[in-house]
Amino acid sequence: MTWRVARIVGPFIHVGLTVWLVRLLMQDLRHRGRGPLPIPQLVGVSAGLFVVVGCILVLFWLALTVNREELLATASRAWRRRRPADAPWSRTLLVDADPEGGSFAPSVWISGGRAQRGARVRLRLLDDAGVVRAACEAPLPAARRGAELHLPALVLPAGSSTTEALAWQWELSVHSRWRLQARWQEPLLAAHKTNAEGELLEVPGLLEVPGLVEAPARAEAPARAEAPHRTLAAVPEPAAAPLIGRLVRLEGHTDEVRVVAFSPDGETIVSGSLDSTLRLWDARSGACRATLETHARGVYACAFSADGEAIISVSSDYTLKHWDARTGAERTTLTGYTWGVYACAFSPDGQTIVSSACDRTLHMWDARTGAARVTLEGHTSWVEACAFSRDGETIVSAGDDNTLRLWDARTGACRATLEGHTGIVYACAFSLDGAKIVSGSDDNTLKLWDARTGVCRATLSGHTREVNACAFSPDGETIVSAGGDQTLRLWDASSGAEILRFSALDGIQTCAFSPLGDRVCCGDSAGNVYVGDLTRPRRRMRRGARFGIRAAASSG
Repeated sequence: MTWRVARIVGPFIHVGLTVWLVRLLMQDLRHRGRGPLPIPQLVGVSAGLFVVVGCILVLFWLALTVNREELLATASRAWRRRRPADAPWSRTLLVDADPEGGSFAPSVWISGGRAQRGARVRLRLLDDAGVVRAACEAPLPAARRGAELHLPALVLPAGSSTTEALAWQWELSVHSRWRLQARWQEPLLAAHKTNAEGELLEVPGLLEVPGLVEAPARAEAPARAEAPHRTLAAVPEPAAAPLIGRLVRLEGHTDEVRVVAFSPDGETIVSGSLDSTLRLWDARSGACRATLETHARGVYACAFSADGEAIISVSSDYTLKHWDARTGAERTTLTGYTWGVYACAFSPDGQTIVSSACDRTLHMWDARTGAARVTLEGHTSWVEACAFSRDGETIVSAGDDNTLRLWDARTGACRATLEGHTGIVYACAFSLDGAKIVSGSDDNTLKLWDARTGVCRATLSGHTREVNACAFSPDGETIVSAGGDQTLRLWDASSGAEILRFSALDGIQTCAFSPLGDRVCCGDSAGNVYVGDLTRPRRRMRRGARFGIRAAASSG
């Protein structure tokens, strides 16, 4: 029974069954000699029966129309990806010092964790003997977590200097009404001061501080640089790489963004969301050029053709749609699935489309006619991702069976099975030269594979939750990954070292490199698309200090 038929016939069946049950109840009462029910009781019983019958009909309709195996698999994956109650806390502390007044004006950025009602942020200054020399605190409203919170002035005791205080222990903690929720205690890891021209200079005497993060001799002046001789100190999250990039936020989607992709010329970004739409963005200005709205359910993947003229998208409405990338007009709809479709890719020549779904298979389609060509079978569970090699000869796929598979794009034969991950493999991608493959998994790691031999070359560890997406830069030297730990990370593909991190991005499911490798893009669970500029040093800003938001664009 289709949804259209159910909407027309359902109300009549609902009312008819309810009236029939009420009449049966009245007849039973007469047979027992109890007489008719009073009007108030009759209305209450009728309303109760109406609700019960409605629930039964809805369950019956779901049992007939919904793919039960797909529904259970979706619920299982949602449970695995839930945010845990003990999600890690993170913080950034910014301190403005007044050398003459002997005080500090601290600001703190708190994210992660779960603050209970009435939680407060407390900052204490402890000398070498562990004695508290100064303290301040402020409430932490739930709505303010993830944004800058200004604390009251931290006044030093008489006879103490701000330079001396910088070497003391700075203890930052989050307290609820009954218990301590988070605490960090350490010396300041980096310190700088500005001269009258607003240039950043190193503070003498702090080079011996353990864990010092060296800063460039000259950089952009911090916010409010008009105050001379002000000290700026920052305590980044432990083990976090310095943030050198900026992020631009593009707003318009009303639900989680599941996929983003750059056009081949780098001028357009396409994003797909669970709000069942795709949006085309100007990659430079952030303006929304078009909204593509014919999918009936959430969009899980999309891709540009190599010439940038077409876009393919897939959805849980069991369809693939072929779009004109310039006008946003729908060209064709490819049907045939009885399961949700969750991944797709264009061949380099633009003639073939590959897609994967919950039915454990991949399908190859003719991009011009929409005819199905070959079905690739071999995975034993959902196929989460797929990609073509640069020469179009090989397809790589990743699945819930913890494996990747390499397929011959001409015959559909499975060439190799790559095993090594201990969890679901959510993402995979070829390098531009086709020699390497990167994969991201539920085991919190990325793995680098030799595309010819299938041998695992390296394992990149650092994410504290599942890796949802990954991609190579055009030169193959850098990898970007999006994790469930609220971070977007960049890795050196040769050494496996983490070189850059954008933190406090909640619910990142996708990421992509621009064709020139100078920008990265990602989407979050709130419907925002972020574009990170990797070529310009990040200014030390008062607002958005965790991930450097420098502008926002809205589609209206």
